[in-house]
Amino acid sequence: MAIAKLSIETEFLREFAQTYISEIAITTRAMDDLKRLGVGLADVIFVLQNGRVTISNKEEPEGAKWYVEGNTCDGENLSVSLHVWCDHYHVRVLRVYRF
Repeated sequence: MAIAKLSIETEFLREFAQTYISEIAITTRAMDDLKRLGVGLADVIFVLQNGRVTISNKEEPEGAKWYVEGNTCDGENLSVSLHVWCDHYHVRVLRVYRF
């Protein structure tokens, strides 16, 4: 059952990242992560468009925290934590990690 749910979330995120790219916000902390890891914003967007939601935690009625794993444009592993508001078509990148 959980796999089907994460598949739906993954599909939603992929479509969202392709269609509503201007609604993806990046926190200051995530920007610091990008600098520290030596990756760019294009790599994060690539992970959101092609990666897979691995964890989904409901935090509040209108939003959830998702963890996404995928590869950068150069094929390096990258993990991204997000706060997602499905009802408002808004995603905020919270942190970026290597896995």
